[in-house]
Amino acid sequence: MKNTLRLLLIRTSYLPGRPGVYVVPPLGLLTIAGVIRKEHPGVEFRILDMGIERMPVSAVARVIRDYEPEVIGISALSVEVNNVHMLAKAARGINPDMKIIIGGPHASCMYREALADANIDYAVVGEGKGVIIELLDTIRDGSEPSDMPAVALRRVGEVVFGGNRPPIDDHDSLPLPAWDLIDIPADSNPISMNVFLSRPPYAAFFTSR
Repeated sequence: MKNTLRLLLIRTSYLPGRPGVYVVPPLGLLTIAGVIRKEHPGVEFRILDMGIERMPVSAVARVIRDYEPEVIGISALSVEVNNVHMLAKAARGINPDMKIIIGGPHASCMYREALADANIDYAVVGEGKGVIIELLDTIRDGSEPSDMPAVALRRVGEVVFGGNRPPIDDHDSLPLPAWDLIDIPADSNPISMNVFLSRPPYAAFFTSR
């Protein structure tokens, strides 16, 4: 079993390479990064946000080529799915053995459609932070996540879903998001819709419900 794994987490954009009008921090990926740091220190990783960094697919492909990840995790909305497929195709062309995971709202709602793309290996349905460690361990061991809750994959040409994973009830048990991995001033762009970061680079306290 390998002791290390290199992972690239990517938040896509519906306007890659151009300033977005809905720039918000990639909170889901930052929380996953916090979980990985706590539970899996053998994983080396970085985060790319195509919206904040205004990166087209060609620029992300250059990062993939230089960083040489063994696993790519892509978080996407359905409106961004065309860029997901272009990104997966570019990554597969760089390294045919790379494992490509899609997560986020699109994967949760349309995992069968996502896995119709042969360049995508796995779809995570629901909260990625609840399954990421188990999935990375399986990939690192060179095995398949057979019947793993929250994970969908292709098997003999058919899409197989391991079933829903129970939601995380105790969110206080989760580590804090890895805020140091993003550029807070960039997220504070005046065109941002984010009330937390459209002001100076610190967060005011608001109730969530």
